[in-house]
Amino acid sequence: MLSILCGLVVGWLIYFLLQEKPKQIFKAKQFCHKPPPPPCDNCKKQPTIFVSLASYRDDQCSNTVWELFEKANCPSRIFVGLVQQNNSKEDSDCFSEYCCGPKNRFCRKDQIRIVRIPSQEAKGPTWARYIASKLYQGENYFMQIDSHMRFLKGWDSTAIRMLQDCPANKPVLTHYPLEYNVKSNKNPQQYKTHVPTLCRAEFNKDDMPELRAVSVPKQKFSYECPYISGNFFIAPGTIVDDVPFDPYLPHLFMGEEMLYSARAYCKNYRFYVPTENVAFHYYERKGAPKFWDQIPDYRAIQRRSQERVKYIFGMIPKNKVKHPNETFRELGKYGIADRNMLKEYLTIFDIDVHKKKTSNKYCHLPE
Repeated sequence: MLSILCGLVVGWLIYFLLQEKPKQIFKAKQFCHKPPPPPCDNCKKQPTIFVSLASYRDDQCSNTVWELFEKANCPSRIFVGLVQQNNSKEDSDCFSEYCCGPKNRFCRKDQIRIVRIPSQEAKGPTWARYIASKLYQGENYFMQIDSHMRFLKGWDSTAIRMLQDCPANKPVLTHYPLEYNVKSNKNPQQYKTHVPTLCRAEFNKDDMPELRAVSVPKQKFSYECPYISGNFFIAPGTIVDDVPFDPYLPHLFMGEEMLYSARAYCKNYRFYVPTENVAFHYYERKGAPKFWDQIPDYRAIQRRSQERVKYIFGMIPKNKVKHPNETFRELGKYGIADRNMLKEYLTIFDIDVHKKKTSNKYCHLPE
């Protein structure tokens, strides 16, 4: 009887193991040997675009990389700086899945620079974007996006044309893109008639500014807006050196965008609303892993980063700083030295960091 029972248990275990297959983790070196694409003579003299792409356990990452190349008029001029923060036991590798995917005939491995970081060592999007910026190698344009986006055909040519049409020496083309339907994979209904504009901010319970956007009818000409979006902007490549990304803001989520906007403004960059949509974003992402779920003490670390933001904006005086080592670290490089320029930025765009108020006048179309 015992031998029969043992046999049943062993048989059940074998059946269970056969049914429960582990998630497949793509490894390009082992599973695919796709060739690089043929050279494109028409794209050789075209200006290049570096795309900063930070991903945290994102199953949409490989689709985003595929869209960047597949939808570009000149894919050979696109160079991706990918910072992948994955759980290696559960998540598929973004680069390998892109290269090995059934939609791909080629693998543009020489156009993707990748840093792989274990997800448990992640420090939030602001820090990951700093790492991605270090992969920039002098391309003509710098573009920052999220890892769950879609693009329209010819996005590269359209974005560069719009940027060149902006009436500034150092323009930044930016907004919160419209949302696409991840289930149907369809473009938003309004994308041919409306474009979102970043126009105001609301201060949350941590006194951190959260940006807000409204969708407005398309205009023939770009017009100025107050903020740079973290999930979509394209600018001259000089912005990487002029406004270097701050590595001392771990786990910061809200507050990053207004701070970077102010720093860029003080270096004479000006921000413009696109006249055409070129990209769409997946905002909801229900059930997707978030970096704060895996870091038990992230809030304590985040508060220190928030203190740095507040100090740079002048929201707290020096004698009220609780963590001087973190707050004052390399402010000569990552802070705002010209306080008059900061005052000008806040005044022009009606931002009151002390009363925690902003104007909504930029949510209306210019006359």
